[in-house]
Parts: sequence; C-alpha cells; structure tokens
Amino acid sequence: MPRHARPRSGAHPVRAARPARPARRSAFWWSGLLLGLAAVVAGLGVPGLGVPGLITDLETARASSSCPQGTTDRVPVARVNLGGAAVTVAGQTWSADPYLSSGGAAAATGGDIAGTEADELYRTAHEGDFAYEVAVPARGRYVTRLHFAELADGGGSWREGRRVFSVNVEGGRPEVRDLDLAASHGVRRAVVIDSANQVRDGELTIVGRGSVGRPVISAVEVFQQLSRGTCRPVSPGAAAAGVAPAAPVAPAPSAPAPQQAPSSAPTPPVPSSPVPADQAPSGAVPAKPGSSLPAAAGAAMGMLTVDAGRPFAAASAWNTPVAANPVLDPRSAAMVRSVAPADRATANLYAYGDPVFTAVAGTPTAAVDCTENWGTCDLEKAPIRIPADAQPTSGSDGRMIVVDLAAGTSCDFWQARKAGTGRWTTSWGTCAPLTGNGAGPQGGATGGGVNALAGVIRTFEMRNLTIPHALSIATNNSCAGQFRSPATKTDGSSTRSDCVPEGARLQLDPSIDVDAIPGITPAEKAVARALQVYGAINRDNCGSNICVAFEAPIGEADPYPAVGLDRDYHTMPNIPWTRLRVIAG
Repeated sequence: MPRHARPRSGAHPVRAARPARPARRSAFWWSGLLLGLAAVVAGLGVPGLGVPGLITDLETARASSSCPQGTTDRVPVARVNLGGAAVTVAGQTWSADPYLSSGGAAAATGGDIAGTEADELYRTAHEGDFAYEVAVPARGRYVTRLHFAELADGGGSWREGRRVFSVNVEGGRPEVRDLDLAASHGVRRAVVIDSANQVRDGELTIVGRGSVGRPVISAVEVFQQLSRGTCRPVSPGAAAAGVAPAAPVAPAPSAPAPQQAPSSAPTPPVPSSPVPADQAPSGAVPAKPGSSLPAAAGAAMGMLTVDAGRPFAAASAWNTPVAANPVLDPRSAAMVRSVAPADRATANLYAYGDPVFTAVAGTPTAAVDCTENWGTCDLEKAPIRIPADAQPTSGSDGRMIVVDLAAGTSCDFWQARKAGTGRWTTSWGTCAPLTGNGAGPQGGATGGGVNALAGVIRTFEMRNLTIPHALSIATNNSCAGQFRSPATKTDGSSTRSDCVPEGARLQLDPSIDVDAIPGITPAEKAVARALQVYGAINRDNCGSNICVAFEAPIGEADPYPAVGLDRDYHTMPNIPWTRLRVIAG
C-alpha cells in the first residue's frame, strides 16, 4: 500500500475503493460510500491465522524453484472472483467481488474460455476503473497475480484498440501498462500476469484505469513471499485457476510477459510417512458401496495445513486404525456401561471446545508466562508466534491451540489469558512436534499429558464429513493412578472397578451399518465412522459420561448447525454409544 494511504482500523480483508486517484486518506471510497466488504474467506472462516483475510490453505498456484517438490515459498493471502459471486474452483474458494454489493459494473459471458480449465472464474469480470485494498499479514514482499479475459466480442465486431488499460499495484510505475487484450491475446482467452511488490504497511492496493474504454479484470490473487529457504507444504487444491497448454502469444507492448495460467489439478499433498494406499492395515474397515469412510483406513494423508491433513506421525496412536479382531479389555463391557448409560455423549463445540489458530512465518510473536509451577513450561522458553485474533474458549478451561506451520509445532494452552499486546499468561502449556507421536517433551496440557490438538475434530473435517484419525474424548469416570499409552499421566479420580484409564482406546462396533441408522445426522455419521475405523482415546476428565473434543469455531464460519449439531453439548443420540468396546492396552 502506498505510504500516503494508511490502513483503517477494523477494515475488512478486501474492500473496493474509489479508483479515480491514489488514496490520500485512510481508505478508498467508491460512489461516495466506504465499502467494508466481503471477507476473502467467505464460507470457510480463518481458523487461527491471526490476520484478517488469510485463506485456509497454505499453497501457491505454481511450484517454486527454490523449494523441494510438494512445498512452496508462497502463502496465499487472498483470492477474489472479480465481477462475480463467491465460487470454488479446483478446491479453492474465491470470494465475491466487493463492488457487487454496491452495484459495481460486471461483465459476463456464457461461452468457453480458451486456455483454461477454470472457465467459471473467467466468465465474469469487473468492468470499469477499480481499486481494491487487500489486508496482508506483515511487511514484506508479496506477489499479486492478475487474471484477465476479454469477454466483449460485440458479435464478432470487437476490434483492437477499443479497450486499453493499465493496472498499478502499490503505487509507482504501472505493472500492467496499456494492455489491449483483444490485440495481444484475442477474446475469451485466459491471461495471467504476476507482479512482485514490497508492502510496508498492512494493506496492498491494486488500481486499474482505462485510457481507452473501460478496464476488465476477472480475478486477483495475493501471495505472501516467504524468506529465502523457507518452504511450506502444498495442500490439496493448491492449483490456481488452471489452463490447458496453449500456443504462446506475444504480450502487449510494455506490458509484463503474461504467464500461462497453471493447471487446475490440485497439487498432491506432502505425505507424512504414510502407509501406502495399496497396503492398508488389516484392521481397516472396508467402505460399503456409496459410503465414505475416513481416508485413514490405510490411505496416505497429507501433512497438516490450515484446512487439510492431520497432525502427528502416520504411525502414531492417533492416526493408526484399529486392527481387525482386536483383543478387548477384560473389563470392556463394564467400562462401556459406565460411560454410556443412556446412549448419549456430549459434543464440546464451543465453551469447552478446542479453538485452533494457525501461525505462519510472518505471524507476530508474544511472550507467555506460565503461572503454575509444574516444571518446565515450553511456552516460556522463547516468544512464540500467536495470531493477533487468537482467543481462548469461554469455559473454565480457557483452552487455546496454536499450530505453528513455520516451526512445525502444536502449542496448547490451558487457562490462557491475553495480558496485553505481545503478552499472554496461561496456567500451563506445552508444545509438540507435528511430526511426532502427539505429545511433547513435557507431555501436553491435558489430563492425560497428550497435546490438546491430538484427536480434535476439526471444523474443516466437519465440512468434509470425513475424520481421518482417532477422536479425543474425556469422561467423568477416568481412573485414578493408572493410564495407558499414548497418555503420559492421568488426572483421573475414579476408584471404581469400571473406571476407564486415560489413554484407553474405545471403538464403535465396526459391524454396524451406520448408513442404516434412522435419523442419523451427517455429523453423527462422520463421528460414528471415525469411531469404527480409529476409535476414540480417553485423554482427560470431564463433567459428563463421554465428552467428545471438537474445534471451537472462533473467528470462522460455524460449520456445525449445517451438519446437525445445532447446540453446544449436543448429545449425538443417534450414535449407538452402548455398542462401544474398549481395546486391551
């Protein structure tokens, strides 16, 4: 953003702005109205990225020559479908054009777009002078990717020279000068141009002006360029608006050389020491025709990103399916009766959920003070990255999890409190490597000493209705003085003979056809299938017979009502909890 255009407090991630001149005030205006407009992550939310508008996958639209295959040094910040509504293309979510909410001009066509497989993205465009401001996470270098297609063919009469325009990113000389799409590329053909710029404040500004006719632009992407040598996993849906190979066309004079738009096929995720898909463990529950069991029934899973993958090693207890015909605990029936007396459980969605916030290389750091004297607190060793919008849950646990993709760690907080800018306090907290077994050197900030991220049902898993790991549960009948791996300790207080050790794995009878259960909701079905394939691991004490850990959707769209979880502590009554069994440990 030019230095004379100051960021506006509380501004939305992408907003339309008055295009007449570079701004001399804190925000652009258009038609005399301040447009605080649509979030880039519409419909997905931003779980924990800490910066308004960061979308939910860490990926770029093309490979980086400085990073190994399957990784990238660019982090997407925004994707906007200019002139159109929110759309998903090749697994990517593009937000709606902010101008549309105030009657901004749009061009559209129903015809095919040459040179791309992502026709839907190029069939609409913003037509006319424009200015957009995109919130960015930090000072640094950013790559702006501009998508164009000339849509107006005038019934065959559209000629060269009828539309000529320039686009400027972050002030200075125009990155796109005197572009005549019809002359240089023809009509209805996808064109992509990149611009690299330094941003010195919180917003990147994109301005387009016509010298002949009105500018037209189909979409825009903004990527944060990471420092040299810093690479991140590419998640599913990594490709940007894709195009098929096409013959090169000479660019317009003085315009940057347009690059061929990349393929729309998602870039494969980086596997985390997976079991080969054709060598599924014998315990994997076969999928019924037409059903969709969790992917982890022996299949390769990608490393954790913002909205895909799973944490911890593929061979960890959390990611290993239950074996076929497992040996049951001798007290299995009694333990199940103790925790499922009324065939009910509790879904901890909000007050006692587990909010997950994601940090990346540019996320600001904060100092953390641990107030309990329980030994070495990982969070006090050095300032850690904590997104600015991170906040704990409202319940007495004050739970919060920060997944640092740059450091490759999951840091969990128990009774977290923000103490001011750059400072937090917490009763206790630990950090665990994302490639480890689900616990750090100091265990985890849960009763069973496992990292709080382990086994949590993520919001993106509920949107996809696939849970590829063991669930994390707690009970009011956790044993005192005994625990099993993967637990490293216990806070249980029950001395009953039917108590359930922390670390114990419970499995739903895999012979049950969950699709045939009358009235079962989509969420219940996804939970039940995960319970059949992976089971659930008792990690803590709670105030109910069975408490199931879900990600609290703080700072993002709430996925739960749409899948049948319409309230906190939902009992998920259509899951046959009495058909659980406890695996011998």
